[in-house]
Amino acid sequence: MWAGFARLGSSKGELGMNTALIQILAAGGSFIMLGALCNASAADPAPQQKRARDDVEKIGNRDIDGIDGFNWIPRKAERELGRRFAEHYWGKKEIVSDSLVVEYVDRIGQNIGFYSDWDGPLVIKVIRDQVINAAALPGGYFVVNTGLIQSAGSEAELAGVMGHEIAHIAGRHGTRKLSRHIQTQIAVNAVIGGLGSKLRMSRWKAFLAGRAIGMGLTMAGLKFSRTFERKADALGVQYLYAAGYDPQGMVDFFERLSAREKSRLPQVSALFRTHPMSAKRVKLVQKRIDETLPAKDDYKVSGSEFSAVQDRLRELYGDLPELGSRKKSRKRAKAKRD
Repeated sequence: MWAGFARLGSSKGELGMNTALIQILAAGGSFIMLGALCNASAADPAPQQKRARDDVEKIGNRDIDGIDGFNWIPRKAERELGRRFAEHYWGKKEIVSDSLVVEYVDRIGQNIGFYSDWDGPLVIKVIRDQVINAAALPGGYFVVNTGLIQSAGSEAELAGVMGHEIAHIAGRHGTRKLSRHIQTQIAVNAVIGGLGSKLRMSRWKAFLAGRAIGMGLTMAGLKFSRTFERKADALGVQYLYAAGYDPQGMVDFFERLSAREKSRLPQVSALFRTHPMSAKRVKLVQKRIDETLPAKDDYKVSGSEFSAVQDRLRELYGDLPELGSRKKSRKRAKAKRD
């Protein structure tokens, strides 16, 4: 999910990206202090907000960003931040330009976006990368790897992963996570500044202590990433359903790859580093489908274009290592059509 977002700060361009981030945040004026005042005592989401989050009929007319969280970064700054991160990321990757592939993936993404809570534009790029993954960036930018397209057993499976990423964008999870890091760093700096003077630490020792404590707090905050993953699952399956796809496609994809996690294939293991998977998580998605999404008589099915796009990628870049039951997924999709 956030693989591309997380790696950007650790690249050789870290200093330049950090400078860009500072410029963008500074342009927002005093929003950090205002955010601190407004969100210092965040209450639990009201019951009606929780119900709205689970109600597929309220998609597009509910406050996803304001539910059980805070965000210090304004929309305008988020968009600019996402644009700069995206340009930096794309500059290091090979972007697929084949019109058949690009138009097909963009059409799926824009359709799901239309039936989501995101009210801004989506900019989608296909990246040549065998890793089975997609990465959402702040402000409506995200990438889809060729490995994901080639490994999907149906269009619904591909749409399921894309719906998950669009849910991260709609929930503004990137900037919400960044807001938490800002809050943590403010707290660390305040604590270390006070300790440094009391213990007569040198500036260098105080800096090292701050980094160590900051790293510890970041590790403790890992649960936020997993929380955002669960939220993206819950929202993404709704978006998939609203766009006309069988939401079971998301579960099928997760189950198949989860079963292959022990294969040690780099394409699979990379996905699990950014999308922690467990049987419990898959069951939670299935439970949401069963309890909150009314059954439909018909869903969109994979047409000839899905197969044509996979064939084109195979012609351009070769086959992926076999992932197991992809053929079974295709047979299941064919059975539904029949």
